[in-house]
Amino acid sequence: MPSSKAEFSAAFISFLNDPGIRIERPGWGAATLPEIFVYPDLVPFGQGAGTVSSSNLADPAHQVGAVLITGPEDSGKTSLLKSLAVKLLDAGYFPVYLDGREAPVSNPGDVPEAARTAAEAQYTAESSAIVNGPGSKKRALLFDNFDLAQSGELNPEALARSLRGEFALVILTASYPCPAFANSFSIAEMGRALRDELIRKWVLLRTSDPGEAASLAEKARGMVDAVLGKNIVPSYPVFVLTILESSVPTGSAGQAGSSYGHYYEYAVTKPLREGSTAAAEFDLYLAVLSELAYSRLAGGRAADKPEISGLVRRHAPEADPEDVIRAFVKSKTLRETGGAYEFASGYAYHYFAALYLSKNIGSGEVRDKIVDLFSRLGDGDNAGVALFLSYLSADPFVTEQIGKGVGRVSGEEALRTDEERESFIEELLAGLERDKPDELHEIRAEYRIRQALREFAQLSGGVRLASDRARLRETGALLRALTEALAAGHPGSTADSAYSLWTAHLSERLSEIDALRSGARVKNTEREEKLRLLFLYESAFAESLRLLSLLTASGVSIPEGPYSLAAALLKANPDTSHALRFAEENPEKKFTRRLIKIAAAESRRLFSHNPESEKELKGIAEGRFGKKIY
Repeated sequence: MPSSKAEFSAAFISFLNDPGIRIERPGWGAATLPEIFVYPDLVPFGQGAGTVSSSNLADPAHQVGAVLITGPEDSGKTSLLKSLAVKLLDAGYFPVYLDGREAPVSNPGDVPEAARTAAEAQYTAESSAIVNGPGSKKRALLFDNFDLAQSGELNPEALARSLRGEFALVILTASYPCPAFANSFSIAEMGRALRDELIRKWVLLRTSDPGEAASLAEKARGMVDAVLGKNIVPSYPVFVLTILESSVPTGSAGQAGSSYGHYYEYAVTKPLREGSTAAAEFDLYLAVLSELAYSRLAGGRAADKPEISGLVRRHAPEADPEDVIRAFVKSKTLRETGGAYEFASGYAYHYFAALYLSKNIGSGEVRDKIVDLFSRLGDGDNAGVALFLSYLSADPFVTEQIGKGVGRVSGEEALRTDEERESFIEELLAGLERDKPDELHEIRAEYRIRQALREFAQLSGGVRLASDRARLRETGALLRALTEALAAGHPGSTADSAYSLWTAHLSERLSEIDALRSGARVKNTEREEKLRLLFLYESAFAESLRLLSLLTASGVSIPEGPYSLAAALLKANPDTSHALRFAEENPEKKFTRRLIKIAAAESRRLFSHNPESEKELKGIAEGRFGKKIY
């Protein structure tokens, strides 16, 4: 079915063009997503491979059934789906976008009808008749945040089975991988090459003069490397762009000493501040938006014009509500949807709700709301508000709620001990070496070839329950909230709690892989299953170690051991000496050696190092410890 027969609706085109944050194009207003988007690399989860470009997802030659894309909220999953929608339409597909937080979906059988309804809004009237009629077999389902669907009981395996005949292509996104689902990818942080491409696009918004562009790009690259080198935030596009917007024009390090909260606060408030004519006007904007966001915590983000106008008049009777609402829309803080208005991005909604809570924390009603919020952090909106509240408020009541959450999740009796799991992985590595002595590298290469041919090793474990997924999201949200409180130096937040919480979060992630073991003993496990388990564990550890390395910048101390050795490599100034010495002196510690190699490879991809450190990291990543290669 030729793509020229289908056209997106004007409202959906506006959604696809929205980058989520306001990026200036000096003299020409705000930039659109296509002008600044760079396709991220994807890491095949648990497949022992490197990275692949996400642009391949729209290429028929690379399509192999349903695909799961995972990453934190700020990793760029929604921007990826928006860009793929345009590319898929050009390729002759009919993409349909669903958001699990809003779509009326409680089981796989609800998805086709939800997609038909969505298509009616996302295409012109004539085109939607084609998409839902003769072109239905060419539909591509882009299901964002599927793990946050109303029931919380959807899983990629069930969706893939039930939708096999309904859609030509299915792409799902979620916060965390599902190890039992083989076709799973994690969004990788931007390495130096992709950051350079993003910087190039940002520079082109400012100048077309080659000499000026080269000079600005060099300045921008140095500033971005300097800020990311402090290891405070991950190298995702939203943070790179905020560094560019806040630091490069002024020639100073801008947000270099800050945190997640600082970056997002800058991104949210900058357009409003620049659109106001006086401090009082800016204060009015904050007051109206924070009260509006707080009122939405009870459910439903949309508000009609009379409600917003009433808020404006209550705070500033002399102000013109129409002018204020126009300012909100122009700054991309609110967007108009069918006669009503809603926050244009999740992080703007979360920030302003947290701002209201922080300014009114003395109220009993607000405190009750904060208690409720921290008791249900498995909900994405609650997690986002908690993150900003931990940054904005130094009130001990907030850190008290974080502490209660830490005690709750760290006390789970079902968590498997690190010692037991480490012992199993050591035995796993030893078992693979016994299968093919001294040729583990060749075993990995052979397995990756079979993976490329989609010859997966199917594991026998079950799918994680919805309650387990919610607990995983809760520990992740608590970890980010506690990190914000630590970075801000708020009283009552301790580094010891952060490390305990990180280990609980790690155990939650790894327990799902534990459940895939067919038996407790490695000797009873087939070689293909051993390899699949090993790669799954390695992928989960790689992502968790990166999170731990970011925690250290907030003052978190890590007890000596495998995790501290690996995390010390994931920075611009890595400590290679301890890792090398440990590996040389403890050749029997196969598990620790694997963590060190993983961390060294990722550090080389993310950071700019001095030549000596780069050489040492390259050797570690290749398994060169002393005179031996492992």
